[in-house]
Amino acid sequence: MLMRPALLFLASLASALGLSACVPAPGHDRLAARLAPLLAPMEARGARWGILVTDDTGRVLYARHEGQRFVPASNAKLFTTAAALVAYDTLTRPPYQLDTTLFLAPRNNGAPDLILRGAADPFLSAAPGCTQQCLTELADSAARAGLKHVQAVIGDDTLFADTRWGDGWSWNNLSTRYGTAISALTLDDNIASLIVMPGPVEGAPATVSAITPAYRVVNHVVTRRDAAEAPAITLLPDNDTERGSGTLTGTIKPGPTPLTVHSGIIDPAQLAARLLGDMLIARGVRVDETKARHRPEGEDAAPQDLPFVRLGVMPQRPLAIDIRHILKDSQNLHAELLLRRLGLLAGQGTVQAGLEEREKLLASSGVDFSRVSLADGSGMSPYDRATPRDIVSLLLWAQHQRWGGEWADDLPLAATDGTLSHRFESTAVAGRLHAKTGTLNGTHALSGYLVTASGRRLVVSILLNDVPEPLSVATAPARPLNDVAPRPAVGERPTDAIDRVVEALAAVE
Repeated sequence: MLMRPALLFLASLASALGLSACVPAPGHDRLAARLAPLLAPMEARGARWGILVTDDTGRVLYARHEGQRFVPASNAKLFTTAAALVAYDTLTRPPYQLDTTLFLAPRNNGAPDLILRGAADPFLSAAPGCTQQCLTELADSAARAGLKHVQAVIGDDTLFADTRWGDGWSWNNLSTRYGTAISALTLDDNIASLIVMPGPVEGAPATVSAITPAYRVVNHVVTRRDAAEAPAITLLPDNDTERGSGTLTGTIKPGPTPLTVHSGIIDPAQLAARLLGDMLIARGVRVDETKARHRPEGEDAAPQDLPFVRLGVMPQRPLAIDIRHILKDSQNLHAELLLRRLGLLAGQGTVQAGLEEREKLLASSGVDFSRVSLADGSGMSPYDRATPRDIVSLLLWAQHQRWGGEWADDLPLAATDGTLSHRFESTAVAGRLHAKTGTLNGTHALSGYLVTASGRRLVVSILLNDVPEPLSVATAPARPLNDVAPRPAVGERPTDAIDRVVEALAAVE
């Protein structure tokens, strides 16, 4: 019997993926017909879909541009976390599992220095009310040692090369919590927060308060009745590494409701040194200065231990906790720290070493790294490229790894937690989809595991690129898709369009 061209194509695709079945599953034509009107509105606006759907044996149910390269956005975190799980036993033992350490470094003359040596602990905190990984514990250890005078408190992040932002990261993200600087000495996710209160009358300047950590701000926010309901107030950090400073711009509607603004920190190591210095002063220790110590790119890695007295050590929380946080909440900074930790396996702690180690660790995954090129660990880089084919290959391969079940559970669960907590509510997908989301300029993504209404487990990768920017901000959420026929998808948001596709997949028998 002769196969129709579409069947021949899907069969060859399954073979190319190295999947378990080379014949497309029955019903693929019905599924293609059901999905076509859901994809058409975005395509009519110039957007580009890449989709691959298989069952859990790898049999192809649906494919569209599955071999083309797309910007994956935060779907890149799938590759970073999977590589870390392959190397988990190594990463969680010395010399690759390190602790934040406070060293006492004598000088030939005068008071000693204190060196706060960062160990890429993503949870170190100086926040009020801190209960775990608290910088105050290290300050207490210095005070208990009887110190009365310190020449310099040095924030040392030389574990990693000084590459604070990813290759190609958009400038408009660098002032936000999503694009904050990356440092081996990270504190409270390297984010500054402040409260902005509208002024009393039209045209009056807003007031700024409750800046955490202490941060100098030049305030240019003005009270305006025509301000947007959700105004874009931006804190642009200036490069004042001693006290931290920034320029606050934007407008805010009059009224009694304040806004919280978050900003990335430019020099986290300097900030950590300053905050530790402030804590020591509060404990009666004189501190003459605070400063940062960085390792320039291209310079050899520094020794991981220092020949000085240890005054305090802060052990890290288990890596598994951070991997879950990276996947559930799409935490960019933590993903970048993890990539650089992979680089330590090569003795470097650089981005390039991390990229190379990630590829080596995933060499048996079926991912073709001649098609996949990832410039960072988080997916923030617009230079990142991946195909739905390779993401599905990774997801299928992960099912058979000893860590695969926990990794799948760490993905956001539809209508329940993480970045999917408010998507798919009151639909057949709720509680049945574990998937990594992704959003970047003009880009949306969703890849993971879906259990259909009939109990069938599917592996799904949906990448939507080149979305015209106005489409990202319009319209109300789509209602659940019924089981009879697709509704027109007119004027919807990109995430709504993706969700409609997933709802249709959930009806697959």
